[in-house]
Amino acid sequence: MKRKYVNKAEFEIPSRNGFSLCSARNPKREAERWLATQAKSVKNGPFLILGLGAGFHVIQFAQAYPGAIIYVFDYETKLRTQFLEQFPKIAQLKILIGEEICLFLAGFDVNRFEAIFSFRP
Repeated sequence: MKRKYVNKAEFEIPSRNGFSLCSARNPKREAERWLATQAKSVKNGPFLILGLGAGFHVIQFAQAYPGAIIYVFDYETKLRTQFLEQFPKIAQLKILIGEEICLFLAGFDVNRFEAIFSFRP
């Protein structure tokens, strides 16, 4: 059962199996740190991020690479719904859930991604 928690900045913090999917106190700072360690040598994309979580890391990545197409894979529809409610629509993001991932990858060469990232709080 997921708990619903809203931090001081009024962002809902999702959880999975009792663990928050991002920092409950300062998810933006956590996302900035993640980006600093992950994206040192990438340039244009397209990129793939495994795991939507609360989406703060996705927003930071999109802001750092405004012209790049960014695909995000997750398996929970609720996370995409929550993300789209809390953040403005960003055209460069393609958030795929569940079977959408399978359909997308059918016949797709994953080597077309410049880099693949994973976020784990």
